[in-house]
Amino acid sequence: MYRRIDREIYGVLNDFDLSQFMNGSSGCASDERIGTRLFMALDLLDLRRPPIHLPRHDLESLMYVLVFLVCEIEDEERRRLTDSNMDNAHGNKYRTLCAAFPLARPGFERFDDWIFHLQSLFGDALYARCQAEIIIGFNKAQARSGGKKRQELPEVDDETLGGRVTFDTFAAALCEL
Repeated sequence: MYRRIDREIYGVLNDFDLSQFMNGSSGCASDERIGTRLFMALDLLDLRRPPIHLPRHDLESLMYVLVFLVCEIEDEERRRLTDSNMDNAHGNKYRTLCAAFPLARPGFERFDDWIFHLQSLFGDALYARCQAEIIIGFNKAQARSGGKKRQELPEVDDETLGGRVTFDTFAAALCEL
């Protein structure tokens, strides 16, 4: 959708997953995992984590929308990313995020750098969280056995993944061109 304000056109991405009917009834509760799996943030596909929706999830979804609009995505890849089994969809999306996204379709090549920078932003942030979780787990195991801690790591908060994924870092990734 778009809206026009003073001769300027602004794109609007609309999501009706949590909308309500005029009579006040709703199709789902806000604590359910809802959305189009192809565009859902990786964390929201992870059944081990509660489905707490954060602003960085919207930014990640925007990246997937961009990828879907401009890249050559084979039908088989699309099927893998929208797998009805949430665990499979999560694993497939994780592998896709860690690999190179497909190149842009002819005429959309100028978006390749944006996609690369955004993929790096999210991939690096999620990797940092994963590293921190591994070291935290190792340190806990060492503490239980009376051993020495491996190393101290700053905690990687879930909201911004240690300040790595914010509106500003997202915008900066797009401005690196």
